[in-house]
Amino acid sequence: MTSKRKSPGRRTPSTTPGDGAGPRSRRRRTPPLGTNLQPQTVKSDEPAWVNRARLLIVSLAEAIESGARDPAVMARVEMAFAAWELARAKPATVARVAHLVDRAYEAIRATPRPLDDQAVHGCAHILYTGLPMSARENVNFPKIVSLVQALQRETEPWTAVVKTTAEILGWSGVALTHAGHAIRVAMATQVDPIK
Repeated sequence: MTSKRKSPGRRTPSTTPGDGAGPRSRRRRTPPLGTNLQPQTVKSDEPAWVNRARLLIVSLAEAIESGARDPAVMARVEMAFAAWELARAKPATVARVAHLVDRAYEAIRATPRPLDDQAVHGCAHILYTGLPMSARENVNFPKIVSLVQALQRETEPWTAVVKTTAEILGWSGVALTHAGHAIRVAMATQVDPIK
């Protein structure tokens, strides 16, 4: 199968406002974040993550100094902050929760069907009491019961572990909040998204 490749330097014309066609093209456009980087910002002898951190610092400083209230920039800052906050969970906590979820999944899937409420509540109780206190702060017992019920329906073990661990640690809610914000920004900034 052959793929069409654009020749370097050629750009497909865009139909979005501000692309050089129409009344918005006369407005001064804010350069993308990171375009005003000083050569000394990135150092070739540094690890890649250090250079990315430096670029992020410079980009955030540019956003703050510009004072612009660009919804897209604000959304990117919010997403970067959310990613930073998600990473604050200690790996030991994440591993413990994931391990407990995996064991609950195996137990609930190995039990003959149909499961009665006593079996579901028993599995939920073992999962809940095994959670570290920092994880228990994010979720109550009735939520764990509903998560165990959902484990019964999930056919893929890895998907079950990822979804349920994210839910227990509160990551699903954070992701949904930021997805909603990104959608709101996109809808607010696109004049005519359907053509």
